Amino acid sequence: MKKLKLCGGVVWIILISMTLHAQRERRSVSVSFKEGTNLFYGDVGNLSYKTIKDENIWSLGYAFDLNWRIKPYLTLRASLEKGKLSGSKPERNIWFNADLLETDIGLKFDILNIFKNKHRRFNPYAGVGVGLLQYNSTLMSYPDNGEIARKGYGNGKGFDGMTSETEMPVIAGLNIYLGKHIDLMLEGNINIVNSDELDVKKGGSRYDMFGFYAMGVTYHFTKKASAHLPVRPERKSIAATHGGKTVAAKNKDRLTPEKTAEIAQKQKAKTEATKKVDKIMAEKERKVQLGKPSFENVRFYVQVAASQKPINRAIIAKSIGYPEKSVSVLKNNGWYKFVVGNYKQYWEAKNQRNILISKNNVRGAFVVATKNDAFISVDELLTENPGNNKAYSLKKHNESGIVYSVQILAARKSGMEASGIKAIFDLDEEVYMEESDGLKRYTVGSFNSVAKAVELLRKVVDKGISDAFVVAYKDGKRIPLDSVSH
Repeated sequence: MKKLKLCGGVVWIILISMTLHAQRERRSVSVSFKEGTNLFYGDVGNLSYKTIKDENIWSLGYAFDLNWRIKPYLTLRASLEKGKLSGSKPERNIWFNADLLETDIGLKFDILNIFKNKHRRFNPYAGVGVGLLQYNSTLMSYPDNGEIARKGYGNGKGFDGMTSETEMPVIAGLNIYLGKHIDLMLEGNINIVNSDELDVKKGGSRYDMFGFYAMGVTYHFTKKASAHLPVRPERKSIAATHGGKTVAAKNKDRLTPEKTAEIAQKQKAKTEATKKVDKIMAEKERKVQLGKPSFENVRFYVQVAASQKPINRAIIAKSIGYPEKSVSVLKNNGWYKFVVGNYKQYWEAKNQRNILISKNNVRGAFVVATKNDAFISVDELLTENPGNNKAYSLKKHNESGIVYSVQILAARKSGMEASGIKAIFDLDEEVYMEESDGLKRYTVGSFNSVAKAVELLRKVVDKGISDAFVVAYKDGKRIPLDSVSH
């Protein structure tokens, strides 16, 4: 009954925590090895650490941990320790020596991650558990080392006849980040034993205790980037959400009417500025010859995240729902910028950004540009490139007779320009656009044979345009395909 009172509460905490948290979070497994000293707190020992000559009360121990991360702040840990333990009472000329084998299971809490999960070089933690201590102890007199009493040594119920008692370890420590897989750990724990006979002497406190103070290393089988290094946005516009609602939205009610009007005015001005840039860029790209880039030596990308620490691209790709090979890393002023795409035209990157926001819910994605591999703002591009490119008119089907083409897109409102379709889908055929009934229809290719049109259809489907189809024209006017006799 006494043992149940000591362990019941801790077991309840462990089981409840596993029930609540074990089903939803990504797990990661690690192992730890540590070595240090055991120090006894009990009847044959005291906090002044006085020792009998030649009998050191600091004894060596080493331990092995298996860790299973349930939450960013919660780890289930199983531990095995083996070592020795000594204590002395100089005023009574007695001392004891013990061999220990300790096993326990418990919960470890990363204290700072409870409040905010982020990458830190130093992570303090604390924990509690339940365990089983097995020991052989001998109480001796000094200076003749005569045996006074002993426990274990074949008379106990534990392993190889050792005495066994339940215990409760309470731990505190510090993890120091060394690399993607490795932590240095500094740890101390106090083991409260459900017995007063660890030193083979009754009296004083009902429970003997000993401390294990160690240094060790932890190896993470899963790279810690996935468990400890969340993506940190470079810009404040990538807002954190709480319960599906942004911080700004939560604080909205606290704003005065004047402040709300000021914020709305700034947002309106920002929106108007963005529309102006988009309009200028669209007009510029409409005048560019087919397939020719709007700006020399300039590439456009969509930035989805940034960090001052290297992060595995697979983590970013998974968070936005894209294949790993589609995410690239660009370095700029100490930042790792994670981008999608690599386009000649601004509108192509803008369309990719819209897809990321609307379909993949990647809030805060935005278009960035590089010139000669150096970052440059869109405003700087417009200043450097006033735009003297040759005019280019979108082609229309005006061939005589019957021709076949492949339609790849139709939309009522579309910022897409035919001048970039060849580049984005890697097509060699001419691109056409017609507008009727309020729809913009984009087609590629012009063939006298339906078989050649079908061959192109297979090609564009392979490039990801799964809803493309063959259309027919007669003397420049669209006609139903089934009205043509093949």
